[in-house]
Amino acid sequence: MLPLSVSQYQQRLDSTLVYVRAQAAICPMNMQHVYSSYLVVKTAGLVEVAVRDILGEYARQRGNVELQRYISAMIERENSLNCEKIERLFLRFAPNWWTDLTVAIPIAQREAVDSIKTLRDQFAHGKPNGTGFAIVDGYYALTRSFVQSVSNYIIP
Repeated sequence: MLPLSVSQYQQRLDSTLVYVRAQAAICPMNMQHVYSSYLVVKTAGLVEVAVRDILGEYARQRGNVELQRYISAMIERENSLNCEKIERLFLRFAPNWWTDLTVAIPIAQREAVDSIKTLRDQFAHGKPNGTGFAIVDGYYALTRSFVQSVSNYIIP
């Protein structure tokens, strides 16, 4: 089950994407970069919020509110997450989590998370790229599935 904060984040983004998708479909290709950049940043944010809040909820279920706050604060320092960083975080909790998840989660979802992180870093450092909105929108869908799978595994 997704933590409420992650569900709300996804719902807000999905609501905004209704408009963004419509605009991206009719705008010139050079303007799609703006929509792509927006979606990359928001999707990268989804990964960060999801990992923080899933692990925070795991700590709350097994400990108490103080432990949850501590775990969430420690993970808050982790940003620009890709699968390698997520694996390192998960290893702090249980050595089998990432191994189990890599079996359960299709490689396309993991690659989407890594691609979003790479694109986010490129945009953040002013390096434009030719990734169109449709590609990034596909990464978003795969990343949503990744987040759901991680949540289902860690806090079923």
